[in-house]
Amino acid sequence: MAMEDSVRKVALEELKRLFPEVFNDLFQRLERKMNEKPKHVIPQILNQTNNIMPQQANGVIAHNSQLPRSMPTEGVQPASDLQLASTEKLLLPSFSEDAITDKDHNHLQVSLMQIKHGQSCVFSLHSPLALEIVVLDGGFPRENSQDWNTDEFNSSILEKRENKRSLLLGDSKAQLRQGIVSFGTLKVTDNSSWVRTGKFRLGVRVSPGSYKGPRIKESITESFRVLDHRSKFDQKPHPPSLDHEVWRLLNISRHGAIHRRLDAAGIKTVHDFLKLSVVDQQRLREIIKMSDKKWGETIGHAKNCKLGDDLYL
Repeated sequence: MAMEDSVRKVALEELKRLFPEVFNDLFQRLERKMNEKPKHVIPQILNQTNNIMPQQANGVIAHNSQLPRSMPTEGVQPASDLQLASTEKLLLPSFSEDAITDKDHNHLQVSLMQIKHGQSCVFSLHSPLALEIVVLDGGFPRENSQDWNTDEFNSSILEKRENKRSLLLGDSKAQLRQGIVSFGTLKVTDNSSWVRTGKFRLGVRVSPGSYKGPRIKESITESFRVLDHRSKFDQKPHPPSLDHEVWRLLNISRHGAIHRRLDAAGIKTVHDFLKLSVVDQQRLREIIKMSDKKWGETIGHAKNCKLGDDLYL
């Protein structure tokens, strides 16, 4: 009797988990078949399902017929057409300690997608799905392949460096409901220079141990560099503003020799720089002492900003 109950449980649970859309239709027929002896159960279930899902049902029942009677089925994760996906790309560049947002300055959002016959749509489960964000090596997956398994994904998760804080801080876990979830504030605490590729990715996966069912493929963002937050103050904006300090221009280092010469000549802002480039370009070039190539880069950068209504003759 115990063996008979085991066979019934295995067959029913596998069919219910893998083929929920037809399970209700099969339920009454399966119940009738389960009253027979165990050796007849599997072949007759196969006969009942052949006309509905010939290939899938054959594979499931053949697999069940070979399972040891004591083997639990919860760990079996067959192929699935479900996968997680980010709704928007990240806002780049990124600095350590800065809040991670998408290009619309919103918190990261992830949806559960079902992909069939090249078409995708948001898929909603009956119960909440626990998700978590992790930091991945930017070199994953190899050659940017979209075909990876869970073990490959997990082996690419990065841990914090020695004597450093956790690599990812904030609301890295959330419950997906009705096919979509928005994470809270997140920040990466370390720069990515120590990784071989010099880049990170963010990955989203189902929290380990929280879900029993067909595999849900993980989501990954584009690879991106994370710069040390201290270098944020030395960045060269594109385009610059007229009121930016002159060292914001390309090839002019903050507190460097060129910056000091410009400051001594009273050229403190991009506005001052552009004004002198029109009134007396020769004098400006004598002050900065750049090669023709670097001069072209610097003056080109300066002219990208909105010049305003001033005219110098």
